[in-house]
Amino acid sequence: MLNISIIGWLHTLTCIFAMIAGGVALFAIKGSVDHKKWGHWYIYVMAVTNLSALLIYPEGQFNVFHWMAVGTLAALSLGWYAAPRQGSAGWANTHLSCMLWSYYMLYGGLINEAFLRVAVLREFSPFFGSDGRLFGMIQMLVMLFFIVLWIKFLIRTTRLYKQSKSARQAA
Repeated sequence: MLNISIIGWLHTLTCIFAMIAGGVALFAIKGSVDHKKWGHWYIYVMAVTNLSALLIYPEGQFNVFHWMAVGTLAALSLGWYAAPRQGSAGWANTHLSCMLWSYYMLYGGLINEAFLRVAVLREFSPFFGSDGRLFGMIQMLVMLFFIVLWIKFLIRTTRLYKQSKSARQAA
C-alpha cells in the first residue's frame, strides 16, 4: 500500500480538513460568525499541517517543500495578525492576501502529491522523468484561478473601504 508515516497521515488529514475549513471561510460572508469560526479552524489546522510538513524528510534533508511550509506559516501568522486590524483597507487586503496565498499552497501541494502518488499521473510527472508539461499546466491553471480570485476580492475590499470612507466624510 502507501508508504506513509504517522506524521504523513496527520499531515494528509489536516490538509483535507484545512481545504474544507478554508473553503467555508473563504466563501462565507466576511465578518460573519461562520467566517470567523471556520477561519479559526483553518488557522489551527494549517498550523498543524505546516508544522507536520517540517517533520517529513523523505529524502533525509530540508528541501524546497519545507521552505514552502515556512513561508506558509509566515503568511498565516501575518494574516492572523491582520484579521482584527481590518479597520483599514491595507490590513483587510493583507489579511485577504495572506489567507488566500496559504489556501493556494494547499492546492499546489495537492497537485504535487497527486503527480507523485497517483499511478496514472506519474508518467506525466516531472518527479519521474517526464518533461512535466501536464503537471505545469495544471499548476498554472490553479494558480491563475487563485490570482483571479485574489484580484476580485482585492477590488471588492478596496471598493467597500472607499465607499465606507465616502459615507463617513459625507456624514
